[in-house]
Amino acid sequence: MQPVQLCLIICLLLASSVVLSGSSSASDKIAFVGDHYKVEGEPLLRATAINPALPPGENVTLRLVLANDGWVEELIPGDIAPGEKAEAAQEMLAELRCVDAANLRARLSSSGPIKVVSGPVSLDSLLAGETVSLEFSLRVGKGADGVYRLPLSLEYEHQIDVSISNGQPSPLYLPAEKKLEIKVEVEKVSSIAVVGARSDLRPGKNGTVTLAIRNTGMKTLAGCTARLATDPPIDPLDDEVLLGDLGPGQVVVARFGVGVDEDAGAQKYDLDCNIDHLGGAASAPFTVVVEKDSMMSLLAVPLVVVVLAGLVLIQRRRSRQVKSLRRRRWPF
Repeated sequence: MQPVQLCLIICLLLASSVVLSGSSSASDKIAFVGDHYKVEGEPLLRATAINPALPPGENVTLRLVLANDGWVEELIPGDIAPGEKAEAAQEMLAELRCVDAANLRARLSSSGPIKVVSGPVSLDSLLAGETVSLEFSLRVGKGADGVYRLPLSLEYEHQIDVSISNGQPSPLYLPAEKKLEIKVEVEKVSSIAVVGARSDLRPGKNGTVTLAIRNTGMKTLAGCTARLATDPPIDPLDDEVLLGDLGPGQVVVARFGVGVDEDAGAQKYDLDCNIDHLGGAASAPFTVVVEKDSMMSLLAVPLVVVVLAGLVLIQRRRSRQVKSLRRRRWPF
């Protein structure tokens, strides 16, 4: 057999198991022969620092929130034979996992006088819509001052196609890498403090967090915006709140909408308020309390219903008594 013929046979065998989708898509996708569905979508990873303000000359723990905002862009159906509907439905559900990140590895790198002394963090998976907390140990140099950007490398695998054989899914994964930058600032003395915090948080409900924020520095902070840095089970509903210019010693009130997970425990939670201004950034910690609904609040609505029902019964009874008196004949 000639080498050319052998190569042709090998290519045909490979093409019988895996093919390349048509050029009508914006980017070519690998697909199995006989696919019933094709899904367009992939993980969308983002990371932010919970405590971006770092003190100089100290060993600190930098906490990050890593989120997967991936979403399915399009579901493309293929040819489905009458006897393949159950298999096609199973394939469709499996294809939706294309937006999940698997075997994720996060590596934070040093920058200037800020040294990362801990290794990478590994996760089995980060599903679409999920958020996780990552921690890295840093050593901040004594001479560090100003804003620094720490490179964050996210290596992961994501599903690009699925085939179903004998009721069992066989996913096809490809490796991917996302490069981000984490902005931090080293300041000798924090110029922002939370001097008061009030909240009305309940498990499974949306609430508000109200903060009194003071500029404790000696100079005006121009163009300030505030945002909450939280961990699950507390999630911010507002991206940021505009504060404007803060003069020395000035106190402003900022109100944030937050959501609380249903499984949140009734306890105290430590959060941070990050302030961005034209000259840099600052961070201030504070504490909120998640409280469970009291028995009085749980019984409030049923109690009102009982009272109203009682009033209705009393009114009906009185009406019957009045009618009875009107019908009775009195002797003269």
